[in-house]
Amino acid sequence: MKKYCMITHYLFPHTYKKFGLLLIVLFTPLLILNWIEVFEFSFLIDTSPMTNSISGIVKNNGDYNLEVFLSTVLIGLTLISFSKFRIEDELTNYLRSKALFYAFTIELLCVLFSIWSFHGINFALVMCYFTLLPLVLYTLLLHFFYYYYQFKNK
Repeated sequence: MKKYCMITHYLFPHTYKKFGLLLIVLFTPLLILNWIEVFEFSFLIDTSPMTNSISGIVKNNGDYNLEVFLSTVLIGLTLISFSKFRIEDELTNYLRSKALFYAFTIELLCVLFSIWSFHGINFALVMCYFTLLPLVLYTLLLHFFYYYYQFKNK
């Protein structure tokens, strides 16, 4: 019987984790400041009038700060989550699958709670933000399990 595990050939090299961490450190504060409407880059604001038919439904007033900051944080999280550790072995494969299981279980519970708690446009907004949750949880849980097992074995 063959044991199934993650194929680490498809993961990013370990050095990409540092670049992802740099993106997170630089753009997460900008994202938070933009959410509370304290900070924005003026060159990311489009002042031309919107003429497409969808502009009546989706209005962002030409402000692309949130999109840029959020996309950069997501790219950083992806680089951190799917980069190899220095030593890839059976333990890291086990920890990856364990973190993935817990991340999506928590995501499912949050979605079930949201179905019964939010309605209308609030539900749509909550679901949009929940697209971030599995990646964030996976990254946090994976690194927590990894460093916990390293500390426990010392």
